[in-house]
Amino acid sequence: MPDEMKTIKFQLMLSPREAELIDNWGFSNRIRSRAEAMRRLCEIGLAAHEQTPKTITDKE
Repeated sequence: MPDEMKTIKFQLMLSPREAELIDNWGFSNRIRSRAEAMRRLCEIGLAAHEQTPKTITDKE
């Protein structure tokens, strides 16, 4: 995914605390922008979700 062109935009509302946590995470991981931090956090979350065992109540 990192080499794909970024062509889709969307707006996201964050609380000041959420923005601060994302900015701090990005800074500690040497990420230059909030947008890049968000992309990487989304990748991490999606990868973690794929590793989570499915339960009977999960919908496919």
